[in-house]
Amino acid sequence: MVSYEKDDEGEVEFHTTSRLFDERALKESEALLAVVKSLGPNKTLIVVTNEVGLGIVPAYPLGRLYRDTLGYINQRLADAAERVYLMVAGLAVDIKRLHEEASL
Repeated sequence: MVSYEKDDEGEVEFHTTSRLFDERALKESEALLAVVKSLGPNKTLIVVTNEVGLGIVPAYPLGRLYRDTLGYINQRLADAAERVYLMVAGLAVDIKRLHEEASL
């Protein structure tokens, strides 16, 4: 589990119940999310990232740390985004729309 809070200087501090995540990467992702939230209505930010949840579990601890950290960051970015696409064989699958339709 990951939780975060701002310290007295406005810096984000992460608290993890285990060493499942790279805390520096989490801080950088929160800085990116702050930029996303500060964008004006006529601005677009496109983020391209790897999908890490569809493969096998990495055999080595560093690989698992990468997969778990990036998976969490991808979830946070997707939550903040208006649109999310998964590219499969050159086709864009609208993940947000599929999620909204499934919730009906």
